[in-house]
Amino acid sequence: MADELEELEKLRASLRPVDDAPLRAARASLLREATNGSTRRATAWRPRIAVLAATAVSCTLVLVATLPVLLHTGPPSTLAELGKRIAAAAQPAPVARAGEYSYVENTVYRDGQLGLRAQDWIPADGVGAQEHRLWVGGQYTKSGVSCTPRGVIDCQDLPELRRGVYDYLVGLPTEVSSLRQRVFGQVKPGADQDLDAAKLVITVLRDQFVPRPQQAALVQVLATIPGTSLVGQVRDASGREGLGVRAANRSGTDYWTLVLAPGDYRVLGVNADGEPAGQRQDVVRVTAGLVGAVGQTP
Repeated sequence: MADELEELEKLRASLRPVDDAPLRAARASLLREATNGSTRRATAWRPRIAVLAATAVSCTLVLVATLPVLLHTGPPSTLAELGKRIAAAAQPAPVARAGEYSYVENTVYRDGQLGLRAQDWIPADGVGAQEHRLWVGGQYTKSGVSCTPRGVIDCQDLPELRRGVYDYLVGLPTEVSSLRQRVFGQVKPGADQDLDAAKLVITVLRDQFVPRPQQAALVQVLATIPGTSLVGQVRDASGREGLGVRAANRSGTDYWTLVLAPGDYRVLGVNADGEPAGQRQDVVRVTAGLVGAVGQTP
């Protein structure tokens, strides 16, 4: 055994020293390749991660923006909430082209009985003549223009809001405090000023084709008027169910109820609940919109 170890020592001493520089170079090359490869992979992933992050943020923002609307599974609990829902769902107001008309068709019930059917074509820009038709003898017949029940452009004794044509209405502010100031500036001060302001708003919504952004703002104005509240499910004079917005005087003896469709909150009509027998006239909205000429309907 000792002899074998001595022979191995002699053999080792006779060998030339090994140059390990090539091995060191190879190891360094492998290390660089590994490091650069992982860096490239990480760099390649960065844009993808950025895109994914941006997409996630966008989806989150959309969800946050729409979540209040998606959660509207029941009727609103307050008039202010109703106004906000209408505003959230409102589409931009359609732009009236030259020569178009604002069309409104309503039915009036007198003390619960069908009493009057009327159609109105009002020039959207206020240029030209209005046409008013009444249902007589089984057909609509052209009638003279009257200040009642419509608010029309040539009735100068009416408040400006009631005389406003479509282009005027679409230009109303949707900021609630500004619109409220506009409304109260058109009613006389006094004990019944709040009720008169509420009735003015309701009359405009009843008798005119009001763009949805302005409708939402007007309902939000109603929410700021004392004596006006959301009263829940009601029916219009034709029996259609809707949400009731009631405006009453301080004693509760005089009041009107605006009826809005429960789904899209379009105007269904107005119930003159507080009017005495023999004078009550409830109005039911048939249809309304912009049309190209007199005689056309939406």
